[in-house]
Amino acid sequence: MACVLRRRWNALVAHAHVGRMAAAGAALWLVFTVPAHAQEPCAPALARVVSVQGTIELRRSGAAWTAVQLNAALCSGDTLRVHPRSRAALLLSNETTLRLDQGTTLTLAPPDPGKATTLEQTSGGMNVITRTPRAFNVKTPFINANVEGTEFSVRVTDTTATVAVYEGVVLAVNASGSETLRSGEEATATQGGGAPRKEIVIRPADTVAWTLYFPAVFDHRLTGPGSSADATRERSIALYRAGQVTDALAALDKVPEGPARAAFLTYRAGLLLLVGRLDEAKPDIEEALRADPRNSDAHALLAVVAVVENDKDKARELARRAVELDPASPGARIALSYAQQARFDIEQALASVVEAVRLAPSSALAQ
Repeated sequence: MACVLRRRWNALVAHAHVGRMAAAGAALWLVFTVPAHAQEPCAPALARVVSVQGTIELRRSGAAWTAVQLNAALCSGDTLRVHPRSRAALLLSNETTLRLDQGTTLTLAPPDPGKATTLEQTSGGMNVITRTPRAFNVKTPFINANVEGTEFSVRVTDTTATVAVYEGVVLAVNASGSETLRSGEEATATQGGGAPRKEIVIRPADTVAWTLYFPAVFDHRLTGPGSSADATRERSIALYRAGQVTDALAALDKVPEGPARAAFLTYRAGLLLLVGRLDEAKPDIEEALRADPRNSDAHALLAVVAVVENDKDKARELARRAVELDPASPGARIALSYAQQARFDIEQALASVVEAVRLAPSSALAQ
């Protein structure tokens, strides 16, 4: 037990750091482990893939689409596309971070010597964090963003493109005109709709909610065949435990009726949070609570959401309620640990983890 607690304490220190990031509104899901690479496709690489969740594909020099791997080097002219319930992050050679949402198609345009780095985004959402003093541009079908060291996002649909700025300055421009955007402002241009239109972003964090990292609290395990609903969930859990979260979600084709409904919805909501789909997870959690107001798992998930959204009091209240509703749930204890870490109550957080280990000694999340 001492070894288990020592390992978990080390994990808590790391998790506390994540909690501090969330408290600052910057809970990210990037992985910056870049080993040495042999036989690079280009030198120097224009960018590198530093995070992959789900299915991300690459097309190079007009060839067929192929699955992209973590740490893959990207060259000028390469195009990436992000499949549903997937996301990726790139690190450009100028230290700019790009985070790509589901449905995004992005091409790294061939650079002109001495001119701006240019990205061509034809669909989806992209969050950009850049501090480079060099010129940096994003082109879309309806609006372009010329950047001056900033954090901003670009969202492209079939008929519109929107640039939203969280920090710094961006010039939003098309053939009909331009707008200079500063923190808290956005501009939208429509197909055939003239110059960009500036607006104030009321809740800027909402536009990049898909970039947030939500830690897992449940260690789902196979329990054997049962009803048809159980069989569906069992197939999904097998995929989840193999690390195929996107495929695990795809296997959940129909929500069952009856007593299994709330458990199914909270299970699916937990998977959706793991791939950053807060917009889809919240309705599932709310529906689960309508079906079973005393559902501990739903309260635990809401507690984790509150931690990431930096609502520390709400997170603690929800996590305590989850434990109260099911004192034997290790997931509820882990959620309470995250809520306590967000408040820097490390001793209490450790005590919650100790109890989670006692309740589920074989759980990977509790160790």
